[in-house]
Amino acid sequence: MTEKRLLERLTLPMEQWDIKDESKERMRLGIKRGKLIHKFIETGKGDVSIIQKEVLSKFRNSLPAFGGRHEYLIDIPLDKCHMTGIVDYVHRERKIVKEFKTTAKKSYEDDNFINSYQWRVYSVGTGIDNIEYNIFSIGKEGDKCNYLPPLQLHLSQVGGRAKVLEDLNFLCEMFIKFLEKHNLTHLITPKHDKPNLRLE
Repeated sequence: MTEKRLLERLTLPMEQWDIKDESKERMRLGIKRGKLIHKFIETGKGDVSIIQKEVLSKFRNSLPAFGGRHEYLIDIPLDKCHMTGIVDYVHRERKIVKEFKTTAKKSYEDDNFINSYQWRVYSVGTGIDNIEYNIFSIGKEGDKCNYLPPLQLHLSQVGGRAKVLEDLNFLCEMFIKFLEKHNLTHLITPKHDKPNLRLE
């Protein structure tokens, strides 16, 4: 992502982003679908079709009935800030983190889940090595398309947390410098009501 594009994402509403209208619509639809899936998995309620409900209910019922927590807050202290976030599902006794994703693609390899820092951050923040992505393929046909049973991607962070922390310290320092350069440090002031970078 270019510096211009990053500034655009940080400071402007989506309607003003310099991308095609169809791209904005795909992003809006993707966000809507993701919220529907998360709500149903967490609560068993949501505006989904009968077939979608069947798929999501089966997955929801497969989660351990006791001991798991939805929307688990993590807080990682770094040299110059705290990195906070919310994990979709954590079961400490079974030592597993589950993340719920949607994709319009038929395979998850193209979505770069493996190369992302998200699952590494979750491992550091929870102290759990085993991360499981549950990826719901929802096609490109709009709201009426049916969710397919999720693909599962299992990742492990055994022995790599020190390197992740080193990388996060470097990335956060660079990001803070970027925000200072553009007078945007208000984006990382303390916010205890939602995930954010929080200055030390």
